[in-house]
Amino acid sequence: MGRPRRIDRRAVTRARKAVGQATSLEELRAAQAVLLPAVMNTTLEETAALIGVGRATVPRLQASFRQSGKRSAGEVKSRNWGGRRNALMTVAEEAEFLAPWLEQAKGGGMLVVSPLRAALAEKLGKTV
Repeated sequence: MGRPRRIDRRAVTRARKAVGQATSLEELRAAQAVLLPAVMNTTLEETAALIGVGRATVPRLQASFRQSGKRSAGEVKSRNWGGRRNALMTVAEEAEFLAPWLEQAKGGGMLVVSPLRAALAEKLGKTV
């Protein structure tokens, strides 16, 4: 059984006002993400289908709507998802490491992955 739904009545009231005053699609969707589950008793999947986003985006929109009420007017919203979380090296380090292999490939030579992987493991000091 899932968690019980937590409906913040103040957020629902703000969302009702925000739907009519939204200036961007993201603002409208965020307000709808709060309103639909509260008013129409929709699930996350149903809400996502109705507003045209993925299921995982609905809680993000709800959180951004809740946070928008706590921010002052001049603050800019930042996104904290995405990026190179699993990178083993920086982009500059990768370019430096791959430079000799790139020259070999540009020269028309066949690039074999096994030696490249061994060199990477040696540089990183762990198996890859």
